Amino acid sequence: MPRSPTVYSLPPGTTPQQPNAVIGSAMFNSAMDDIAQTFNTVQPVVYGGTGAATIMGANDAFSAQGANIASAATTDIGAATGTFVDITGTTTITGLGTVAAGAERTVRFTGILTLTHNATSLILYSRTNITTYNGLIMRFISLGAGNWMEVSQTPAVVNFTPNPNFGGGVVGIAGTFTGRFTRLGNWVDGNAYFDFTNKGSSVGDFAFGGFSPVARTSPGFWPGTVSNTLNFASMLYFTSASITGGQNAVRLYTSGNGTADVFVLGNVNFTNTSKFAVHFSFECDP
Repeated sequence: MPRSPTVYSLPPGTTPQQPNAVIGSAMFNSAMDDIAQTFNTVQPVVYGGTGAATIMGANDAFSAQGANIASAATTDIGAATGTFVDITGTTTITGLGTVAAGAERTVRFTGILTLTHNATSLILYSRTNITTYNGLIMRFISLGAGNWMEVSQTPAVVNFTPNPNFGGGVVGIAGTFTGRFTRLGNWVDGNAYFDFTNKGSSVGDFAFGGFSPVARTSPGFWPGTVSNTLNFASMLYFTSASITGGQNAVRLYTSGNGTADVFVLGNVNFTNTSKFAVHFSFECDP
């Protein structure tokens, strides 16, 4: 086809004619055949097409992944080569470049960095700075003039195996222990389930971990809840869970004899068939 690469040219042997000149059929037919072929062939984007012959193909053509963009103070996703890009590096981001209002970009972070909230130029729905993590996906819409707003981000859902212990010991502990947490930005929300078949012989306070995020040190105490408790010994009144700031281990607490005294549950409070569920939430460090 006579495009090289974006300019349409007449077929070889076809030349402009003077007014009232007789045009040979071969020249005329060649031009008409070429024009018909041009209009009946899938056209790439540079010709005003999509390069696709189906609706979904056309949609996908406009949703291509672009080249990676290295993080910088102004990480110019407005100049991205695709609507979806990876942002690499760990440099703090304060702006996302300039593009027409209404343009959208989906980005995936491959490292830990800070996104700096700004009420005008980089509006994050948390209304505070956030720390990214490897695999975090966020979507932004341009408001024009270098201003952007976060539209959404994809939470990370992680299965983990809780590791119950008493005073740090795990001798003889057996059972079925499962857990899952969701991380959205710097917030972690999770559940863990315990079905003991043997509490073992280790002594001391009960705790469990097995998940990687670490609770932020401030405010220093993150409360949780305990439910579906079965087959415990000496569990008195209200029972709760907590994570201490700077840690990623959950402990259980109960009040004693209805008084204000609170103590940590230990081996003595469990039986070999204790069952319970724990819900925990906390803001995490990167």
